[in-house]
Amino acid sequence: MSILRRPVHLQFFRIAKNHAQPGRIICNGRLANDPHMGDVSRIDEVSVKAVDAPIPICEIGSS
Repeated sequence: MSILRRPVHLQFFRIAKNHAQPGRIICNGRLANDPHMGDVSRIDEVSVKAVDAPIPICEIGSS
């Protein structure tokens, strides 16, 4: 997992695996640390709404 940038304050963002390197997705820190996130190949996109705290944006998956 690599942090792409410093935590940001967003009310809504959508992230898709086509914005990351092949075999990887971009997601928030909570999802990156979720044990069920091991197989990112089946994830098309992740949406987060009504975020009221800073979120570290991460890129996860095989290198």
